[in-house]
Amino acid sequence: MTAKKYLQVTITSLATFLVMANSSCVRKELPAIVKKGKNTSSVDLGEKYTRQCYFSLKNNTMVSSNTRQQWSLAFETAPDGFHVILNSSRNMFVYPTTKTDFISVKFSDRGEACWDRSCGSMDSTAIGDWRTNAYVYIIDEGGDDNDVNQGWSKIQVLSVNATSYKIRVSKINNSNDVTLVVPKDTTCNYSYILIGNDPKVVTIEPPKDTWDIMLTRYAHTFFDPFTSYLVVGCISNRYNTLVAEDSTTDFEKINMEMAKTYTFSTDVDAIGYDWKQVGSTNGGGTDYKVNPNKVYIIKTAHDEYYKLHFVDFYNDKLQKGAPKWEYQRL
Repeated sequence: MTAKKYLQVTITSLATFLVMANSSCVRKELPAIVKKGKNTSSVDLGEKYTRQCYFSLKNNTMVSSNTRQQWSLAFETAPDGFHVILNSSRNMFVYPTTKTDFISVKFSDRGEACWDRSCGSMDSTAIGDWRTNAYVYIIDEGGDDNDVNQGWSKIQVLSVNATSYKIRVSKINNSNDVTLVVPKDTTCNYSYILIGNDPKVVTIEPPKDTWDIMLTRYAHTFFDPFTSYLVVGCISNRYNTLVAEDSTTDFEKINMEMAKTYTFSTDVDAIGYDWKQVGSTNGGGTDYKVNPNKVYIIKTAHDEYYKLHFVDFYNDKLQKGAPKWEYQRL
């Protein structure tokens, strides 16, 4: 992906997503789930999709939330894990170099823009297997809440073992040069850092056995043409969570017997964003129509099955960015 193409993608993303209307804070209280009862829940992502919200289907509650500005990179926490992923909700990109001398790397050393595939495959990360060469990577830090670019940094992963990573990070001009030890918190899928003017380890994700889906803006990978584009949707927990889709059977008719016949996906974007369609209002604005016929069957890490479909994308004030869904345990 050339720099010119990257600029075109970024401009297109800005034009699409800066039309978002104001929205209120995330709903604080939700009713406790009634076993096998039907529930309706929602979260509010903010006027420009600035929040990321983790939700538990079992408890019918938002477990935690954070803003997309609170983190930059995430590190796989499995004892043998080594992968590093980008915060795609900020429209971040990685530019590999062929240099290992950290200080000498400058902006002109960047290669082609790379990004993580939205499916969440560890074989398709932008940084990839850094252990084979220890190269320095140039990081486009992505946008702020108004999608204004936050500048450039560089990172070098120095080592990894069963309990931690050691990394070096600075701005592209070598200012704010720090070496960080990133502990592997195995209760979560990832450990996180925030780069920029004050690089540091941060706490973001709740324990992986406490949530099932996350509502967020993220960069979806399209293949015709091959590009990355910002969307708003639902990401499933990569920890033993599986998703199937049924667009032909009525929500009410799907039962446990049927659920066990579906083909399930491990892709974290299996629910994704296309349960809604983008249209235009009479005044030339953007309007979203939810398709309730797209039903998702979710098998959680607790070996429970749920059926879920989205019913709205607006809050009570008719502001966009508030996904609302109906779901039921099977």
